[in-house]
Amino acid sequence: MKRIIYLIIGMFAILLTLSSCAPDVTEGLDQSGLPIISDMQITITATADRVVTFHMDNEGVVQSGLFQLIKQLLKTIARLLIKKLVLIVLK
Repeated sequence: MKRIIYLIIGMFAILLTLSSCAPDVTEGLDQSGLPIISDMQITITATADRVVTFHMDNEGVVQSGLFQLIKQLLKTIARLLIKKLVLIVLK
């Protein structure tokens, strides 16, 4: 019974990871609505504890590196979970 539950969870995880990779559909991007990099205001503060903080004040500017990091982290977690489930099911 335990193996069946783990198998169902594993299949659900695989289906979830495969279906979540669908490309985003964007229709007709308008360049006039894009934020201008020269308008972006970056504030850098440093404390005595050697902590440096960066803050961006412009609306519409998104740190794409953050999204890439989260995406890579989720892929790694999914890969590890699938490996663990396969090992459990094959025991």
